[in-house]
Amino acid sequence: MEIEAAVQRTFATGSASGSVAEAARRWMALPDSAARSSCLLVLESNQLKGVVLPRDLLRALATQPTRLLGTIAQAVQPILLKDLGQWIGTIEGLRTLLDLFTRQGLDILPVVDGGLRPLGVLPLMVVSQELILRLQQQADHRDLAEQQLMTAYAEMRGMLEALPDLVLELSTEQAHVRVMPTQLAQVSNHGGELINQMVEILTDSTRSGPWLAAAREAIRQQRSLSLEYSLRLGEQEAWFIANIAPTSHSSVIWVARDISDRKRAERALAEANVQLKAWIDTLERRNQELKLLGDLSGLLQTCLSIAEAGRALPSVLMALFPRCSGGVFLYDDSKGVFSLISQWGDSFSSQSTFAFRHCWALRRGRSHRVESGPQNLRCQHAFEGFIGESLCMPLVGRGQTLGLLHLCTQPNQRLISEYQPMATAVAEHLGLALSDMQSRQKHNLVTLQDEDAQLFNRQYLEQRLQRDLLSMARAQQPLSLLAIALDGLAVAERLSGQDTSRYLLQRVVMRLRNHISELEALGRYGKYDLVLLLPNTEIEEACRRAERLRQLLSSLDASLLEFAPQGIGVAIGIASFPDHGRTAAELLHRADVALYRARSGKGNGIVPYSLPDSDRA
Repeated sequence: MEIEAAVQRTFATGSASGSVAEAARRWMALPDSAARSSCLLVLESNQLKGVVLPRDLLRALATQPTRLLGTIAQAVQPILLKDLGQWIGTIEGLRTLLDLFTRQGLDILPVVDGGLRPLGVLPLMVVSQELILRLQQQADHRDLAEQQLMTAYAEMRGMLEALPDLVLELSTEQAHVRVMPTQLAQVSNHGGELINQMVEILTDSTRSGPWLAAAREAIRQQRSLSLEYSLRLGEQEAWFIANIAPTSHSSVIWVARDISDRKRAERALAEANVQLKAWIDTLERRNQELKLLGDLSGLLQTCLSIAEAGRALPSVLMALFPRCSGGVFLYDDSKGVFSLISQWGDSFSSQSTFAFRHCWALRRGRSHRVESGPQNLRCQHAFEGFIGESLCMPLVGRGQTLGLLHLCTQPNQRLISEYQPMATAVAEHLGLALSDMQSRQKHNLVTLQDEDAQLFNRQYLEQRLQRDLLSMARAQQPLSLLAIALDGLAVAERLSGQDTSRYLLQRVVMRLRNHISELEALGRYGKYDLVLLLPNTEIEEACRRAERLRQLLSSLDASLLEFAPQGIGVAIGIASFPDHGRTAAELLHRADVALYRARSGKGNGIVPYSLPDSDRA
């Protein structure tokens, strides 16, 4: 209600210094609305002094009409306009106004400003009607709110009863848990057990600590929090996710949903990812192993000798068996033993040579695996005291046992079972490759050797010289070539026949072989002409080697006088790379020129190549 509507601006007033009769005449002369006012405001200097009730005014008019109006005025507590603006807007303020009317026994009260000047009057009826109206509105609002609350409660209860979740009201200050009605017991086989277990946990001071801590954190932050936890229901582990929502300063609503299916799906997905990654890793490892096996096959096919293959194998086998040590053995027909041709790793555990009977894999004709420990059946070629894992795999080619693949690990490693399939494949490749290599070497030996002297023939020497020249050019190293003529053998053949000259040639070769290294090559270039290749040898050193060889062959003369009366007759011509030529043809030609000069009697039978006198000029 507005103030303008509540306050009546027309009202009856009288002067405190005026007579009762005069005040009565003025009052009766006012309009009916003002005359009907239930009191007369008495003013003194325009300020409110009091009020006169109609009965008091009529009584004084009948007995003492000349009496001063101020003497019969009744003191009154007026309403300040500023207070009226506050009181009239609320039910409590209207009750304060009603109490003010009741205490003074008046049905109308004056409204004044701060200087007690009257501004109007406020009837009791207006205040009462406004208060009744406000109370009615409040009651209507309360009824509506109650109805809405009942509707919301019914809807919430219906929603709760339809939920398949566990809903609890939890007090953090008291060990009090209220279970809300839901469909949990109907949709879950362990619904009742879950409810009992949660109530027991939350009301047990020794177990409820982490749960109450989560509830207090939600209250502190004044927002919902989530918590995942698991419980043992029967023989299974059940997972739940709880939404914890604060409802007051000391309580929360705890809504727990079963996420066991999701957790099982996540666990199955994680296991599937692990399995998939393992399969991918295995596939990548198999692809890498196949590539390495291809590299191994290509490497073995390009090797010219078994010795060269032995030097090249560790690089590939270390990649195939990265956490193992190992070696490759090959059977030596001349010695009757298996000899080590290739080795890799820091924990190699086998002797470098051993007999057939010392290896269980060779004796049994199949792989022999030994696990860690000192009590296992180990091969005799293993080092004494070795207790790590080991695997021996025979190398078989063309139906024959050619050698052995041996793998071993540190005592605290268990890898052999992982590497055994690859070791089987590698052994098959090695067996076939070594068999082919041995066949090629035997064929090359027949093709490139001279049968009479058991030396390399001219074809091999020319090929070897070309290959060595390329190597020396890359390494920027010298190479010398000795052309050796055995003219005394031709005389022996004329005197005693071809068998005698062949015998003498074999004696010469036997003497020379003992003084030639593996890097050097001796071959037959003519009927009684030999060529010796000396890699990494300067011309001066080649001359000294030639002199030693000449003296070595000269010592044969005494024992062969019966067959060669004139001696062996050694002449040696020497040419050197790069001083005397850069190609095989140039070196052979210039060594032959030097040999011709040596045969002519110049020098002591040893002549290094030099430019002709005409060329010098």
